[in-house]
Amino acid sequence: MPGHAGYVLVVDDDPEVREVLEGLLQKRGYRSRAVATAVEAIELMEHGDRPSAVLADVIMPGMIGNSIADYLSSNAELAAIPIAFVTGAPQLAPAGSIAFKKPVSVGEIVSFLDAQGVPPR
Repeated sequence: MPGHAGYVLVVDDDPEVREVLEGLLQKRGYRSRAVATAVEAIELMEHGDRPSAVLADVIMPGMIGNSIADYLSSNAELAAIPIAFVTGAPQLAPAGSIAFKKPVSVGEIVSFLDAQGVPPR
């Protein structure tokens, strides 16, 4: 699925959150893929996966969500991929980043995606 318009990568260690976010995105016409860890997200991108946007939790076991933002910004091919944090602790998101407090509304997510130029299918 690399490079597909409307493909949103959801990264959250809570399976219920992943399921809800994917369901909300799909109901709005977006393609999505969900993974449980920042490591999985980075591995996907290392293997050529190119999401149109990333929605990530901040606090996860192992590598934190902020690591995804660092990875994206350090890679010229990936730096343009927008990322927003969907978290219970928005104050822990990187300074200057977009962060939504859980529970997030579908309107907030769609507004973010629209503002970033990420269309549904």
